[in-house]
Amino acid sequence: MVERDDGTVVAFEVKAAGRVPGEDLAPLRKLRDATGDAFVAGVALYLGARSYTFEDRLHVMPVDRLWAP
Repeated sequence: MVERDDGTVVAFEVKAAGRVPGEDLAPLRKLRDATGDAFVAGVALYLGARSYTFEDRLHVMPVDRLWAP
């Protein structure tokens, strides 16, 4: 989790799997619900190939996007 000076929060979770089922986003969902409007985004990094938004402010992204264009 990264908390900026203005109090907003961005959270990351890393999954060692090729897919991210909805129940795997429970920790990010819980943080989003607890922090309310301060929660900017939650990102689950995984071993799959595509990025997508799962639900409100919760995103799934391939981990290799961190170092590939």
